[in-house]
Amino acid sequence: MASIPGHDRYSVFGLRAFIFQIPGVRSKEGGQCYRPHTRRGEEWPPVMMEVGYSEGVDSLRLDAEWWLVNSQGKTRFVIISKVERNPFALRFECWMMVESGHRQTRRAPAQIPQCVQDFDIDEAGVVVSTLGCTKLEIPYDCIFDGPGPDPPLPPVTFSLAELSHFAVWTFAMLQWYFPL
Repeated sequence: MASIPGHDRYSVFGLRAFIFQIPGVRSKEGGQCYRPHTRRGEEWPPVMMEVGYSEGVDSLRLDAEWWLVNSQGKTRFVIISKVERNPFALRFECWMMVESGHRQTRRAPAQIPQCVQDFDIDEAGVVVSTLGCTKLEIPYDCIFDGPGPDPPLPPVTFSLAELSHFAVWTFAMLQWYFPL
């Protein structure tokens, strides 16, 4: 964050265990969300993270879709993380609303939730992306409200080495707290 001009580590803050209610629709508690310091109160976060250990990746994908669709554009980026044990593995998927390719109607929305980045990390820390991603990128306008400056500011990025390091650290912590 500090590498983005005009921002520092205090430009974004994290919230945990925050429940969002939609009248007539189910409520949802997010795993971890991130908001710029310009948003106050109980507004939807622009970036949400859902972590699954016991739930399956398909359930996490439904969670990602829920955040993107029900927030009406206020949540713009969802990262799902599926943790596996025996052997250790970690899967990251990044979801955003993308153009559907169809004309908008009541049945066919103009935008749909879609996985735009994915990363599988094995026990040794080897990172592979089926989509050919070379880094995890969170676009500037997915984090901060309003249009960014012209030219656009760079995204927040995590290299494959950083993802690998994070996964290996996570595996070590799991072994420490939950030995086999």
